Amino acid sequence: MNLRRKTSEGTRAGHSNLRKGDTGVEVKTLQESLNLFFGIVLKVDGVFGDRTEEFVKKFQSACNITVDGIAGQETWLCLDQIKSHIGKSHPTQRKGDKGDYVKYLQVWLNGYYNSQLAVDGNFGSKTEDVVKQFQLQREKRHLLQQLHCKQQLTEKTFAEIHNGPMQTLAFLIREVEIHEVPQQELLEYLRDIYHSILVGVENLNDSKN
Repeated sequence: MNLRRKTSEGTRAGHSNLRKGDTGVEVKTLQESLNLFFGIVLKVDGVFGDRTEEFVKKFQSACNITVDGIAGQETWLCLDQIKSHIGKSHPTQRKGDKGDYVKYLQVWLNGYYNSQLAVDGNFGSKTEDVVKQFQLQREKRHLLQQLHCKQQLTEKTFAEIHNGPMQTLAFLIREVEIHEVPQQELLEYLRDIYHSILVGVENLNDSKN
């Protein structure tokens, strides 16, 4: 019979060593802390199950420490050092800077960019290189989003030209063929169509720039 084990073994940081099968308030604290870093990914139920173990391992990987799924001294220490910086504005960090802000940056880059940086709080050359790679990837994503928006705008412009003024022009031609349309009314229709086509072409040119 597999009974859930209550936490008892302590760490130097004042937390218990937590592993799969543990239950209690400290497991809830662990789950809440992991949710702060990863987003709401865990149910805070105080039960150390498979999913909690999964995200403990992910966090250990981000901290570049032993990945064993057990929340021990190193895991708690990393959590405690960065927890106060999660979800807050941060001062600009650059090469040569040191401290917990840099540790948080390194953990974040490891967790979301798989950079495998040493989480030592020192903004050295390796951290600078990964930050530059991240910035380049972000610029590429932004450019792709812009191109996607322009493509959508182009398709939309063509659709508006086809479904709007061109459709009206086709309707007008049919009406002229069937009925005798007054000259003034015909000119007003043509002005509206001409203006709509010009607007569509301007939008299309803007999307190419």
